[in-house]
Amino acid sequence: MRTETGESMQARPRQLVAFHLDDTAFGFDIGRVQEILQMVEITPVPDAPVQVRGAVNVRGTVVPIVDLRTVLGLPDRPYDTSTPIILVEGGGRVVGLTVDDVSDVLTVDEDCFDASTRDHPLSGRLEAVCKLEEEMLFVLDPDRLAGEDVPELEGDADE
Repeated sequence: MRTETGESMQARPRQLVAFHLDDTAFGFDIGRVQEILQMVEITPVPDAPVQVRGAVNVRGTVVPIVDLRTVLGLPDRPYDTSTPIILVEGGGRVVGLTVDDVSDVLTVDEDCFDASTRDHPLSGRLEAVCKLEEEMLFVLDPDRLAGEDVPELEGDADE
């Protein structure tokens, strides 16, 4: 892009919340992340799909908790008190996603992104791939993760 004087403008930086599942780096656009919680007690939801571990009460709102490892076909890993839950806005609602660890908030330039993810095994859940110096970071699309397989949990937690 060029300004009226013909000078080239820098691509606008973008912030990503980076996290890991095993040795693979993933991320969400920071604008889609509501907050990051440490593991809390999860209440099971009867007849929920296998990736839905249950629900938690977040300041009076019932939030479904989804195991991202299960969604992405990775082997189970037990939770402990340090297991993070990333609350993301996806599909018009908030969903909690368990991950192995949250590593950083990264500021990256738009030119690191490769949006051609058609042939990638995660293409149904990816927004883009960000090519960093030391690794690739797979930017996930919360709308695709909070889809039809995550039940709507109506009402306030106090009801």
